[in-house]
Amino acid sequence: MDVKMNTILVAVLLTGFLCFITTAALAQKKETMEELSNRVKILEGQKENLEKQGELLKEKFEIQSKELHLITEEIKLEQKKNNWIAYIIGLIGIGSLISFFVFVKKYIAGKVREKVEKLVNELYKEKERELLEMARKQNEEFQLKETKSILVIGKNQKDNPFIERFFNEMGFRNVRYETLNQVKDPDDYDLLLFDNENLNIDHADLLAIMAKTKPGNFCLYFGPDRFDFKDFKDRGNFANSRVQLYGNLINSLRYQSLLK
Repeated sequence: MDVKMNTILVAVLLTGFLCFITTAALAQKKETMEELSNRVKILEGQKENLEKQGELLKEKFEIQSKELHLITEEIKLEQKKNNWIAYIIGLIGIGSLISFFVFVKKYIAGKVREKVEKLVNELYKEKERELLEMARKQNEEFQLKETKSILVIGKNQKDNPFIERFFNEMGFRNVRYETLNQVKDPDDYDLLLFDNENLNIDHADLLAIMAKTKPGNFCLYFGPDRFDFKDFKDRGNFANSRVQLYGNLINSLRYQSLLK
């Protein structure tokens, strides 16, 4: 009997314990469900808030996108305007530069042309003066050859054939040839030419002939050596080679004209 009562007591206690545990579990589960429901409500509220914020952000983004697009289009238009302005300014600059170069080229060409024309005129005038001077000298030389009388004195007439050929080819009209011992009237000639190219005449004989001439007569010594005119230096000249003969002869005839 005692055993049976114990068994029943244990069963009652165990049943009560199980009921307690079940009741506690159900209460805890009820609380958990309420908490979850509350959390769900809170999350749903946060979701709605987030969706509303997302919509606001989306609207704000669209507005800013439109503003940015407008700003971008304005920048593009401004850039196009600036590009056209730069292009026009560049064309104007290039045109100005080309005009400047054309102006400079024309200016330089004009200056060069003026310089060339001036130089040509100066050269022409210089050449004209030279030609006139040459013509004057040619005319003077022609007159000297035509009018001046020359006496050629040598050792003998055939001693130097070059002299006679020289006077003939150079166009001298009034030339007479005499040997040293046949000189008669040296005063009748404008110029005495002593032909001593072969060094066969004594200088003293030539000085003796010069002593017979008047102050207006002139003497030209033709020879490779040096001849001392002594007291007749103002009336004498030299030609030490054939190359010098013509020029010194013409100059001697010019000077002789001053003596008279």
